[in-house]
Amino acid sequence: MKSVFIAGATGSIGQNALEVIESQKNDFKLKAFTSHSNFDKTINIIEQFAPEYAVITSEENYNRVLSRNTTQTKILYGLKEAVKLIRDEKFDIVLNSIVGGAGLEVTWQTVNSQKRLCLANKESLVIGGDFVMKKARENSCEILPVDSEHSALFQCMASGVENEIEKLWLTASGGPFYNYSGNFSEITVAQALKHPNWVMGRKITIDSATLMNKGLEVIEAYHLFSIPFSRIDVIIHPESIIHSIVEFIDGNFIAQLGPADMKGPIQYSFTWPDRKKSSNHKFDIFSKNKLNLIKPDTDKFRCLKLAYEAGQKGISYCTALNASNEVGVELFLDNKIKFTQIAEIIESGIEKYGNFKPQNIYDVIEKHQEIKETLRAVRSKK
Repeated sequence: MKSVFIAGATGSIGQNALEVIESQKNDFKLKAFTSHSNFDKTINIIEQFAPEYAVITSEENYNRVLSRNTTQTKILYGLKEAVKLIRDEKFDIVLNSIVGGAGLEVTWQTVNSQKRLCLANKESLVIGGDFVMKKARENSCEILPVDSEHSALFQCMASGVENEIEKLWLTASGGPFYNYSGNFSEITVAQALKHPNWVMGRKITIDSATLMNKGLEVIEAYHLFSIPFSRIDVIIHPESIIHSIVEFIDGNFIAQLGPADMKGPIQYSFTWPDRKKSSNHKFDIFSKNKLNLIKPDTDKFRCLKLAYEAGQKGISYCTALNASNEVGVELFLDNKIKFTQIAEIIESGIEKYGNFKPQNIYDVIEKHQEIKETLRAVRSKK
């Protein structure tokens, strides 16, 4: 029986992970989780799974849960308590599905504590990849990718060795706008949140619409697999059946296929190097009779181009990229800027704040927050 800590249990990844645990209850036990503001889901998790700890990162929700809880679960407050638990308690698996740069502290403590990290928080590697991967190597810490694309690459790469790989192809659904012929500056929040294939949180859904999510995944793949940016390409695949492809030097391609469902990659990250039968992850191979592969237009989707540029410049520019994107998405969701202005804020943020020299992971965390606060203050004056 392996004990699991889920950081971000009320989000889409966390909810899928709970279904995996429920379906594999003889192998996995939820020992602890974090949640933010979703009261109902938090209570449901406590009552259904009876974990030892629940860490609530919203003060209002913490007080509500504390007053409602009648179980033996210990209710704690704040992300720092989650980090302490990872440091002090025994967990076989830590699934990090926190959204945004806030997840870096969980990632960092997990690799420090030599626990298996199942990583669904790509921003941890976007802004802290140099430090995180170095520490993981020093500690022989397992990092198993949970993003469906990186899980696919990980599985496909098992067929060869590093010097046999020609290129990594990250597939992207293209979101709602890959073939959109209208005016991008007039795209509404409601339109951008209508993802055709995946049910995700608001922030990642907007990132998918701008293709920034794929840009962040390119940077993540660079750190996970030590493949240069020049050999990592993005390809739009609207059906979301092929999750990624590895091209080998002999001209052959190996792809991983499956439904647009996160339970598969989550379960594989839990059970690796073994595969276990799944009762909740079925795929009808005849369900799609046509699979399209399309080259993305980086003039229309400037965020993808900006991510490549920042990744090639290094960690400080990636930190500015991610912080600027988080603020840009916030402003768009609040109807304060146009869809096309997200890219403008990112480009400006990279230029103004990208050139700094972090000495450690805490410099990155501090600078990431500082850039966000500065950008918010600048926008509030407009």
